[in-house]
Amino acid sequence: MRAIWGALAASVALIASATGAADDAMATYYGATLVRANESTDTRTWYDKDGTMKRFRYEKTGNAGGFTVSGQEGRYRLADGKICETIDSAGQETCTDFTPRKIGDSWDTTESGVVNRYRLVRGRSSR
Repeated sequence: MRAIWGALAASVALIASATGAADDAMATYYGATLVRANESTDTRTWYDKDGTMKRFRYEKTGNAGGFTVSGQEGRYRLADGKICETIDSAGQETCTDFTPRKIGDSWDTTESGVVNRYRLVRGRSSR
């Protein structure tokens, strides 16, 4: 009888965790890296379940293959189909359209004439 109750409790816990992940549009981003690349920058963003984020930005300098590196920390929230990010050092919230993605997805956007290539990859990579 104990084995049956143990199996039942494990099944309920599994269903509850799966339902919670389905309700969280950001669930696939936790523990993953959102990569954005264009002709001048390479950016890696990590989102955590607690609403915090870290971003690593590699900006190309000149034609000799050099680059500068910067790191940013901040907070994010989802609201009305948008992801709104506030970088601690800037203090200003920026919101952009948000579509839930899966690991391995890739997509392009064009902002101010610049094509940005995005992909969501497994694991945490800062480069």
